[in-house]
This record gives sequence, C-alpha cells and structure tokens, in this order.
Amino acid sequence: MKFTLIGAFFVAGLCVIATTCSLAFGADNAPATDTNLSSPQADRVAQLIEQLAHRRFAEREAAARALIALGLPTIGPLKQAQNHPEFEIRFRARKILAEVRQRDFHRRLQAFASNQESDEEYDLPGWKAFRDLVGDSRDSRDLFTKMQTDEPRLMQAFEDGPRILEEVLGLRCLQLIQPLGLGEATPISLGSAAAVLFVSCRSEGNHADITAHNVYRICIAPAIHQAMAGSAYEPALREMLSLWITRDGGVTTDYQRLMLALQFDLRAGLAPAVQLLEQPGHAPPLRQQAMIAVAKFGDMSHAPLLERYLTDETQSGARQLPNQMSVQTEMRDVALAALIVLSRQNFAEYGMEHVTTHESIGFVPSSCGFENPAARQAAIEKWRTFRLHQEKNAGKPAKS
Repeated sequence: MKFTLIGAFFVAGLCVIATTCSLAFGADNAPATDTNLSSPQADRVAQLIEQLAHRRFAEREAAARALIALGLPTIGPLKQAQNHPEFEIRFRARKILAEVRQRDFHRRLQAFASNQESDEEYDLPGWKAFRDLVGDSRDSRDLFTKMQTDEPRLMQAFEDGPRILEEVLGLRCLQLIQPLGLGEATPISLGSAAAVLFVSCRSEGNHADITAHNVYRICIAPAIHQAMAGSAYEPALREMLSLWITRDGGVTTDYQRLMLALQFDLRAGLAPAVQLLEQPGHAPPLRQQAMIAVAKFGDMSHAPLLERYLTDETQSGARQLPNQMSVQTEMRDVALAALIVLSRQNFAEYGMEHVTTHESIGFVPSSCGFENPAARQAAIEKWRTFRLHQEKNAGKPAKS
C-alpha cells in the first residue's frame, strides 16, 4: 500500500481532529452556575484531588469517581489541579474535568430536547443562530439535538471564532468523506450532515476550495436526501441549504451551488444563476447550469437575459445520433431550450424533440444540439416570432 505525502497530511489532520474532539468538553464552555463550595466541601474536594496520586490504583479510581459524582462544583479546584506538581494529579484532573463537563452537557442537551416551552437556551453552542434561522419547534429542537450529539466539537467551534471554525470544519469534512481505507465508509448521519451544513452556511468569510467542495459532497449524502423527501426536518434543511446556496462562495463553488438548488428544488438558486449569466467569461458547463436554473426557477422577465446567448456559438457538448454521427451542441441551443422551458412551450414545436428531459434539472444540455445549421436557425427564428406576437398581445387591452 502506497503512503503518499497527501495521505500523511490526511492522517495528521485526523489526529488533530481526534485530539480536539477528545478535549471538546475540556474547554471552558460550561454554563455560568453557582459552583461555590462550603468550607467542608472544599476540604473534601482537596482531599480527593490529592488522593488522585495515591499509591493504590483502587484509591485513585475511587477519588476520581467521587469527584465526578460531585459534578460542577469541582470545576474550579480541578482547573487549579491541572497545574499540580504531581503528574498523576494533573493527568487525572484533566480527564475528570472533561467528564464532568461532558455529563453536564448531556444533562443540558436532554433538558433542552424535552422542554420545548422553555425560553432557556441551556448554553448550547449555536442554538441562538440556529433558532433565528429555522425557528423554534419540536422538530427543529430534535434536529439540533442530533447535531449536538453527533458533532459536539464542530458545534462548539461555531462559537470559537472564524479561524478555529475553519480549521475544525475542514478537518471534520475530510474525516467524514475520506475514511482511512479500513473497510467500508460509515454512512454520514443526518446529525453530522446538518451540523456541517449549519456551521458552513452561518460562518463568516469564504471556505477553502477543498472545504467548500467537501461541504457540497456532505450536503448530497443519502441522509440529507432522505430527510428532504418530506420528513419533519425538511423545512429546517431547506432554510440552511438555501442560505448556503446564496453565500458568495466564489467561482469554484458556483457549480455546486446550482446543482444543490436543482437537486432539491430550491428557488434560492435563481439569484446566483442570474448573476452568473450577467457576467461574461464563465466556462460553458457553468453557464449551462445557470441557464437551466433560470429556466426552472425564473419567469418570462428573465427571457431577455437568456436571449443574449442566442448568438453564442460556443460548443458546449455533443450527442450521438442513431447512425453514430455526433451532433455538437452550442451554447445558443441550450439558451433556446431554457427559453422554451421558461415559456412553458413544447420542444417538439421547435424541432427539438430529441432533447432529453430530466426530473431534477429539467433537460440535459448536451442533448440540445441540432443536426444542421438550417434547423437551428429555423428554431431561433420561430422563437423570435413568438416573442414578437407575445409583445404585441401584451399591448392589447384585455378582452371583456
């Protein structure tokens, strides 16, 4: 098995993820609460901390269990114990502190999930932003609970600032979609996919190209497709997907944004599609996707934008005829097909019965080519005649 330099960096990244995840509850993210100890309690906690270095293993374990059972009031002394001169005490104090916070986190998360009527936020990272985006309902709380359960470190990173979030998000995406080859990949859970989508669409600034691409791959995971097929979580997911689509992610993610909009029937894809068509110079595949999105989500007010491309002879694909002859598709063919869809007309009326329709994207761009220039010109002229009649009729008074 070859072990490339890229593989080495990938493994190193996973090690960082593993480390940060193990310390997720060791960070100072416990809720503000009264953790003052009475004098006898403080003495007892101090004795237990010293007992962590007892020569007998059973005594050390008993002290650890007792400190965990005492819960949040031990946080202050345990934080101080992390600077103890005795290594065993420092080591165990860190582990116990993480366990205390993890138990408190799960207690708060359970209370949050079961108490929909309460206005309390339970100090769960990301909840306020999530609630503002998708609303507060039993279903949104259930989805948020799945996100917190499956991705606690990623959700905490949402509150830790853009730099840390970008690092954690990038590495977590790699871990989710690129297993180490130790058997089949574990399916991405809905909680993980939704958490990645949420922190990505609500984070500040643009992601690295590879991170943005991996976020897209996670967004089309089976768990998202299943939840988007009429589940109780679909409204929340639609809001997050729409926000991700409208983010200014740069040219490298424009194609993925349009694909998401088309796959999940999200009208949010219209704005970036219009913007792309208004800017010349984009690659043919991207222009094609933008035309398809305008055809699917737009209306006749967008026809002039598509009509600009009726003179664009750029080759954008090909289709194979039954006689094995290859027919080239030009950009103006795709623009005409988009206009036909936009105006709710029939392809056959324009001599384009060969166009392959598609449930999600409307039609296959490469199938739009004409067998000869005369057929193409006739179809374009027919469109222009249709538009002239349409404009004349628009100027006539409505019949009573």
